Amino acid sequence: MGKEVPLPPELLHLIKEEIPLTDLRSHVCFFKASPVFAALYGDVTRQERFWERACLSVGLGAPDGDADEEYWKAVAFECIEKDGWCKHSQCGVNRLQWNAEQMQALNLPDFTWTALRESIQSVVRLEDCPDNFAISPLFEYVSFHYTSTCGATPKQDVLLDYRNGNVEDEENPANLLCNHPIASRSFAVFPPVDHVWVLDIGYESKEIQNVDGVTVSNVMDGIWKRMDRDITAEGFADKPRECDLQEAIGELFKVDPSAALKRVKSEREFFYYFRLNGFSFEEWWTWGDMVSKGGPWLLTNHRLARISRPKGTDPRKCETIAAPGG
Repeated sequence: MGKEVPLPPELLHLIKEEIPLTDLRSHVCFFKASPVFAALYGDVTRQERFWERACLSVGLGAPDGDADEEYWKAVAFECIEKDGWCKHSQCGVNRLQWNAEQMQALNLPDFTWTALRESIQSVVRLEDCPDNFAISPLFEYVSFHYTSTCGATPKQDVLLDYRNGNVEDEENPANLLCNHPIASRSFAVFPPVDHVWVLDIGYESKEIQNVDGVTVSNVMDGIWKRMDRDITAEGFADKPRECDLQEAIGELFKVDPSAALKRVKSEREFFYYFRLNGFSFEEWWTWGDMVSKGGPWLLTNHRLARISRPKGTDPRKCETIAAPGG
């Protein structure tokens, strides 16, 4: 056999450059294949800059705050090693490709935190909403354990399910959202924003913030804090429009609306059956002691979320927009 002749560095560099920035999976595999290939990505500083651009190009954010020196390389490797071949329809390469399409539409000069932070805006009016604004379809598949787990944290409780409401295998650790870094790190909405509001039952609201772009895990962690509040008929006494929620539950379980709240008794159960799947925009408003700087509101898919609220009654009024495929 003849002696193997290594490819010249120039040719290897050309091969690397043929891999699209958004093909995170191929870049990680190429980097790990050989120290020679890894050297093409430069020193530690250049590598970190590259992995930052690659992660942001596919809509992967930093839910836990500031990144350290080698943060983005670790993010890229974790996402691909744990999740790059995930078979869930809303995770793995499918999620990376959908996220990449949304990020490309931003027309950023480059995929860096500096450029992204400049694009992140507190959009507070519907007319300022870009045409391509969208809530991640992931939320249709993210829920919580149906029953409370004593001492649970969001990481132990938030699920990425496989049937849009399947509890058959909810104890499988593989179904925890925290074990799907591609899904959990994905931005909650596109273009990314620094805050969202979540509107659920009884017009209850919660603001969720991340100056580097709100992620799916940010939203679910924020909702989790009030998961085990009870839903009672007395709590609906002064909210006549909640009959729409009762009707939706009645339709779900094929029962009379008056018996609906016997079937869904807590916010945990509510979010199990009614997922976040649409959004609306609110302008700056005050309501009693509450003050909102406006912005996107994520809405659940029960009937109430589809009803426009009339002006002059509640300042939270807007056009409702369904999520892709929602």
